[in-house]
Amino acid sequence: MAAGLPVYAGQIRLLSLHPGQWEDEISCDLLRVGLEEEVPYRVLSYASTDSNSKEIVHLNGSSVEVSKTLYQAFRRYRAAVDTPGYLWVDVLCMNTSDNFDLSYQTNLRRHIIAKAEETYAWLAEDDVLQTLQRTSMVKFYGDSRDNSEITDFRRVTSVSPSPDSAQSSCSKDALWRLFCVLRLLSSGQHFEDIPVLLKMWHSSTRTNVFLTLNNFTSQAWWYRPWTPLELVFSRKTLVMYGNVVAPWPLLSDAAKFFDAHKSSCCRYLALGNSGIVLDRFVDVLRPLQDIRKAVQDNPSKYNTLKTLPSLLWQFRHCRAAADDREKVFAFLGMIKDWHGHTPILADYTQTTAQVYRNLTITIFRRITSLSLLENDLRKYRNLGLPSWIPDWSDGPSNTFFQRTHDRTKRRTLFNASAGLKAALEVDRDELKVQGILVDEIETITSVLWPSEGVDWKPFPPKTVDPADRDDESMSTSGNSHRRSIPKAMAQVHSLLGSSGSSSHSQDRSRDNPRSSKHEYEPEALALWRTLCADSIAEAHFYPLTYSRLKSTDYEDLFLWADLRFTQNVLPTNLPEKFKADEVPYPNFRVRAIDKSYAAAAEDSKFFITRKGRMGLGPQDIQSGDCIAILAGARMPFAIRKKTSRRRRFEDPDQYILLGACYVHGIMDGQAVSKSKKSQIYDLRFI
Repeated sequence: MAAGLPVYAGQIRLLSLHPGQWEDEISCDLLRVGLEEEVPYRVLSYASTDSNSKEIVHLNGSSVEVSKTLYQAFRRYRAAVDTPGYLWVDVLCMNTSDNFDLSYQTNLRRHIIAKAEETYAWLAEDDVLQTLQRTSMVKFYGDSRDNSEITDFRRVTSVSPSPDSAQSSCSKDALWRLFCVLRLLSSGQHFEDIPVLLKMWHSSTRTNVFLTLNNFTSQAWWYRPWTPLELVFSRKTLVMYGNVVAPWPLLSDAAKFFDAHKSSCCRYLALGNSGIVLDRFVDVLRPLQDIRKAVQDNPSKYNTLKTLPSLLWQFRHCRAAADDREKVFAFLGMIKDWHGHTPILADYTQTTAQVYRNLTITIFRRITSLSLLENDLRKYRNLGLPSWIPDWSDGPSNTFFQRTHDRTKRRTLFNASAGLKAALEVDRDELKVQGILVDEIETITSVLWPSEGVDWKPFPPKTVDPADRDDESMSTSGNSHRRSIPKAMAQVHSLLGSSGSSSHSQDRSRDNPRSSKHEYEPEALALWRTLCADSIAEAHFYPLTYSRLKSTDYEDLFLWADLRFTQNVLPTNLPEKFKADEVPYPNFRVRAIDKSYAAAAEDSKFFITRKGRMGLGPQDIQSGDCIAILAGARMPFAIRKKTSRRRRFEDPDQYILLGACYVHGIMDGQAVSKSKKSQIYDLRFI
């Protein structure tokens, strides 16, 4: 329908949604307005992942097919507001069959979002809870208007329900109970003041609430590329899930206070599977709130061209994209300061490969930085890209949501090429960079898969079995308390001759010959520092910051290693009153080290070089690959020499760029300081 209503410079299309009851058909009109006109409207945000499931809406009197998700979003939005008014909905307000119109409207998207009065974000109906049967919306506001809901919540949770009553009522009210819990957390309530979080509560009540939270954080909306742009530039964002609507600050504050309380006053109540699910909730919201606060608090710093590479990597996990080009286009709208250059614009006439290639080359030429390459450069699809062109067409799974964000932020802690100024040259499909060949990978493990976080509740010891699956970890559902050392970590122990054993007293005082050549520290200490990339997360929900490990952290580091990999036993039977002096419990630093390990090691391989250095690298590394320091890069890189029978003998060597690595002992320029100018080469990547 948008094709029949052309727009001109400075104009957009809006929908006028007709009022109606729940069972009424969705009917609306399409109109054209100037972006500078004072027309109040809202944005309806959603993730369309069900393209094969269609529903009918009536637009300008004609029947139009839309996704089931959008149809549900219309119904819930209409029920949530007093007057539907005007709406901007991407798929109906842009002519998706015209690449020029689509490009033009996409480049206006930030302005469209910023001018809207509100953004309503639709997640989904919850089929398990059968939310479609509840047509009236429950509204949370994040202020005193929520008092009646909280009073009802405290009343129904004031006594433990019987198993029968819990089972009959939980499925009906779990979503409401969940948002009441989040509302209480957002106001800074201690865990002991929220009955449903207490361990003595009947398991079916708690299970339903936290399964609902798990479903909530699994929805595709969290993982779409346009979500960060909307959260950053919207005046006000309201999130709708099933028949509940709540403002964004309620959710972000709940995550912030949970993260703060679990590390201090209420840490014993954050144990168990509910703690794991709440940790996931924090991990999902943190990157979004982090960039939202950063841009709003310091726009001159975070709206510049130099931040674009970081944004692209931080949100690489955005899998819920209707078009792979959106993984770039969505973040172009975040940039306001182009350093005097012409803005890079969305152009749907280009293929996905052209978009990725042109963006990479443009960034290289404008800011002369290799920051765009400091990650895993694995190719996910056959786009015909050179090894040095990042492929955003796919990415890590949702379990990797927080990891790329953390790795990108941690990159600033290092300066492997200290003293070498960036110098690069692009010639067609070849990138020429100055660099130093430092070492060669000799032995590697299989891929490391740390769990999303250690469940620090008591569990019985388990014999280590090297044949255990890599992904075996604490289940987030059920009652299993089992934890094992995964296959990859068993390989690490084998490679090091069991230097990661629990006999740390000997390792601390004995320098291993293999590591003493360059680190001058016990091998076990070097191992644990490598696995967490020699860094630790600080106690901030946002902005999340990392710092380098200090010598004062080493006791906590060895305690973490014992609990994570070797001891496999914690005290049993937490006391009912959760007294701090009765239970030995990993402090915040230990838990923070574990999160650092998960972010650094997941989806990576542990390796040892020919010279005995330890490191973490991309999945694609092989024995014989080189470790290189590239001029101007903060991280070392794994590279592979390209061999070809067709190359002329006199041609210089060409390399494949595999991605950034952590290599213990050379992260602060040590390899550069020991090298001579004659050892700096022009490295050619294809």
